[in-house]
Amino acid sequence: MNIMEEVVQYILQFTGIYLALGALFSLVFYFKGLKHIDAIGHNGSLFFKLLILPGLVMLWPIFLIKWISAR
Repeated sequence: MNIMEEVVQYILQFTGIYLALGALFSLVFYFKGLKHIDAIGHNGSLFFKLLILPGLVMLWPIFLIKWISAR
């Protein structure tokens, strides 16, 4: 295995871990954190929650910081 294959392997592992953490955070955020950030979004429909899911998965560190600061 050459160095480029190792770099690609590490990038893919990091991306997988980042997305898995984002998916886990999204579930917790839907049930506990969304009402602290946006009360209207908390009462939103299932379609709305599915619509914001990709953004939550990708931008979970930003929403985590907002959630912590809103408490």
